[in-house]
Amino acid sequence: YTDPYASLLELINDFEQTISNEEFTRKANIIAQSRDLIKELTTQRSIRLAEEARALPPTHFLVLNLLTSLILSSYCLNVLPSIDRIGEPPNESSVIFGVLTTIYVLFYNFAD
Repeated sequence: YTDPYASLLELINDFEQTISNEEFTRKANIIAQSRDLIKELTTQRSIRLAEEARALPPTHFLVLNLLTSLILSSYCLNVLPSIDRIGEPPNESSVIFGVLTTIYVLFYNFAD
């Protein structure tokens, strides 16, 4: 992989070495602006690539946590009336709770 910005900098360096001192003084401003522009482009590209590399923005985790708390609270409110005298929920409710917890853990770990 050849970086196009590095290639441009090499071209500018080669051009700078081949021109005479008199020509260099006339074109020094253009050469400096070209280098600054390439530096800014490289910075912007690295910022863009860093943003693209993120799996999910932090707001997705906030939404995921809020939905999880809603599911757990609604599950608890739904199971409370069906708890027996010992304090254990029915087996079906335990299985549903296990499935919901597994799905949550899988989504949370894969999203990170």
